[in-house]
Amino acid sequence: KKEKVGTESLAVLSNYQMSVAYRNASGQAELHQTRNDIFYVVSGACTLVTGGAIPNPKTTQPHEVRGEAISGGQKRRLGPGDFLTIPAGVPHQMLLDPGKEITYAVVKVNTR
Repeated sequence: KKEKVGTESLAVLSNYQMSVAYRNASGQAELHQTRNDIFYVVSGACTLVTGGAIPNPKTTQPHEVRGEAISGGQKRRLGPGDFLTIPAGVPHQMLLDPGKEITYAVVKVNTR
């Protein structure tokens, strides 16, 4: 049985981290205050919500905020081959349809 979310780190360098992620359920809303995310979808699909605000945000570690959902964000479908960047400070959340999964490469780039 596969885990709900799994990540495998590929490299951690001076100002960025590379990993591969697998998900078979929706994630929490996230906001990275000092990191840009760069995603490349390898397989599967999701709806990505970006922008808006995270109601009742919780700081989970320095410069990292999480919440249950995003209010007022924009939705877009992502599928294999899609490549995008999410700038630091932008709320984002991956929503998966029941029974679906997604595998993607992610690069987190420190802005400070």
